[in-house]
Amino acid sequence: KGKLVAILTIHVDDLKLAGERHVIKEVISHLEATFGKLIVQWNNFTNCGIRHAQCLKTFAITLDQIEYCKALKYL
Repeated sequence: KGKLVAILTIHVDDLKLAGERHVIKEVISHLEATFGKLIVQWNNFTNCGIRHAQCLKTFAITLDQIEYCKALKYL
């Protein structure tokens, strides 16, 4: 009906989905049928070195690379 219900990004084996929860669960089910059980994290996760944290009250999202930077090796 012309309404965006989900969006998906892929980088190697990292997937990031956003949208209506029932649509996301359906996509995950299809992926698991092909590739096996997936590790699914809601609201707080790291994707491609960027930590995403969503406030469950306000739904505001913050992004950072604190853990990524801590793991950098200096020469």
